[in-house]
Amino acid sequence: MSVTTASQVSAQAIDGAHVRDLVAQAVAADSLAKQLHADAMRAVDRIAGDLIHELTEAQTAYFAEVDHSDELWAAVEIAEAALTPYSDLADDLERISHR
Repeated sequence: MSVTTASQVSAQAIDGAHVRDLVAQAVAADSLAKQLHADAMRAVDRIAGDLIHELTEAQTAYFAEVDHSDELWAAVEIAEAALTPYSDLADDLERISHR
């Protein structure tokens, strides 16, 4: 049978306090990460919503014309190109939330 010394008990108490501190820090970091993720999703959704509105307006203008102009079609393509990175970012954020 081994005898536990006072210094060993003290070291174990310090280690226990350190572990509790690390756990508390991990919980706080996880909470912050979830909040940042939610903020990022809201920002991407807001920007993507605005870009979808612009795309819809460009498509409406193009298809409303009898003579479909290259200029109006270019506006549609530009709106689509502007939206693509935000769609990809939204997909990435969605994948992160399912980890």
